Amino acid sequence: MVLSKRERYIVIGTIIAVAALALDRYLLSPVLNRESQLEAQKQGLVRELDRAQSLFKRKKAAAAKWKEMVAGGLKQDASETENALQHAISQWSQDANLALSSVQPERAAQTGRSPEVAIRVVGTGPMSAVARFLWRAQTCPQPVKVVDMQVSSRREGTDDLSVTLHLSALYLPADWKMLPAARVPRLPAGGQAPSAGGTRP
Repeated sequence: MVLSKRERYIVIGTIIAVAALALDRYLLSPVLNRESQLEAQKQGLVRELDRAQSLFKRKKAAAAKWKEMVAGGLKQDASETENALQHAISQWSQDANLALSSVQPERAAQTGRSPEVAIRVVGTGPMSAVARFLWRAQTCPQPVKVVDMQVSSRREGTDDLSVTLHLSALYLPADWKMLPAARVPRLPAGGQAPSAGGTRP
């Protein structure tokens, strides 16, 4: 059968269209899909690498901070820890010009982690003295944290404040690692190493 010129064009166009459709379905689309999958896998691996590097850095920071706390005043005995904390509180108050009216040891709740001692501090002074005292507590090398704080004005309209603080300090008994519930402290979820006065594990 002899095809007319127009019919030949139609046949050729149809063949080209079918070939293009087959090329797209069996070659181009799989290749593009595979590239998308590889890109997604690459991004996933990059995120995993970033998390691993971040975890490694946090681990190093935690190990360094723990070593610093041990070297800076982490004691093995509750009485020794309490005495050291009381001495530190006295130094901080003198440096901050905060007048102390009470420094009272309290029983600290033990959570199965590293044990701690607790002290209730009551003092008076201007806002600058309170701020200075808190700064010393937060930046001291001992493993100390401010559990809670209450501040009130002694006289209305004056910079004369009364502050009540509950401080706690960790200590590390010689047999602590053998305690069933004890474990090495971890970093918090935000991923930063705990400061000397920040939250302890």
